[in-house]
Amino acid sequence: MVNAFRSSGRFGRPHLFHLLVVPLPETTDEQALVQRLLARDAQALGLLEARYGGSLLAVIVRVVRNRELAEELLQEGLLKVWTNIASYEAEKGRLFTWMVRACWQPSH
Repeated sequence: MVNAFRSSGRFGRPHLFHLLVVPLPETTDEQALVQRLLARDAQALGLLEARYGGSLLAVIVRVVRNRELAEELLQEGLLKVWTNIASYEAEKGRLFTWMVRACWQPSH
């Protein structure tokens, strides 16, 4: 999060004189969501899709350049996330990044 404080500079025009960067806290919401998925909470899967589905779809569409195919890959990817959530390791990266990879790995 960036907070910028402005004041009038020379000639009455505002200028940026102070930039304060506040570190964002770790997402406990993401951790809680993962815990709910691990507990096989079906509502958590809906929440996962609501929270990340649009962004995941945008990434997939950019790569495959076919919305219909991208939607299928997204659904398959969300199913992989649901079945393989126990293999997610938060210390190795963000949930979103892990989910993008899940959409690309071939099914076994």
